[in-house]
Amino acid sequence: MLLKPKFRWLGLVLGLAFVIVGCVLVGHAYGVFSASSYTVTVDVAEGQGSTVPSGIIVVSYGQTVYFQAIPSTGWHFDHWNYNGATLVDASFNAVITGNSIAGAYFAQGTPPPPPSYATVTITKIGQGTVSPPEGQYGATYHVGDSISLTMTVTSGWQYDRTRRNGIDWTQANPAEIANLAATENIQVVFIEDVTPPEYCDLTITVTGQGLWSISPESSIPMKYLVHSTITITATPSSGWYYASMKRNGVEVSSSNPVNIADLGATETIEVIFVNTSPPPGPQMNEVYAGIAMVAFGTIFDSALLIPRKQRIK
Repeated sequence: MLLKPKFRWLGLVLGLAFVIVGCVLVGHAYGVFSASSYTVTVDVAEGQGSTVPSGIIVVSYGQTVYFQAIPSTGWHFDHWNYNGATLVDASFNAVITGNSIAGAYFAQGTPPPPPSYATVTITKIGQGTVSPPEGQYGATYHVGDSISLTMTVTSGWQYDRTRRNGIDWTQANPAEIANLAATENIQVVFIEDVTPPEYCDLTITVTGQGLWSISPESSIPMKYLVHSTITITATPSSGWYYASMKRNGVEVSSSNPVNIADLGATETIEVIFVNTSPPPGPQMNEVYAGIAMVAFGTIFDSALLIPRKQRIK
């Protein structure tokens, strides 16, 4: 069935409108979900010079763009600011994945010389670890830089010191090595952990008048190892007599000399002298009387043992 002419034109217009709307919708969807191009803005942000590229360019997604900064006479390149990141090379390549901005910065005068590297050698003596570890570092640190060394000891050893170019530098841990020279030789020294001997804090006092002597003699005066044994001899002054000896306030002996065994960390010894005469010894008359009594007792006991008939004769 054929439509009238006016209806044919109406159908044609409607069909064309549907095609246009469809293209717009497809194009919009493609633009939203699969952007095909981006803008890259390149310019001089500071100083005098030029850039390649320059201005605003349109590139495809994933395209690589080469950037170059060219300073004017009397100026030198300082750095790029690319999408907020600082780049120190005058030229670089970037893969474009979105709209990007690159700004070149130039400074007046002669550019500073590139930093030179310091040759740093780290060694150790003894047992322990160092961070950074032992080795030679030729392109890690620049002249003027600083290094912080941290030492970890091995059981039975202790960190002693850090030497720098043959000179004792520090005993701190970490050890800071500042302002590196062109050549640095750093040596970390570990030593065996030897516990120092524990000595007794010995005090000897005198009550009364007299002297005392101690044996064995010590290489360090009045320094004796804990748990050792000493012997103290008392010598009274004229008219005085040795009475006794106290150890930490407790009388230990009235004999002379006295052994003080198993010394503790702290010991106080008191040597006591008195000026009273010692108890007198037995007198001779008393001795004779004692002998007579013993003799009489012996005779009397013997008489009791003799039979009666033998005693009467």
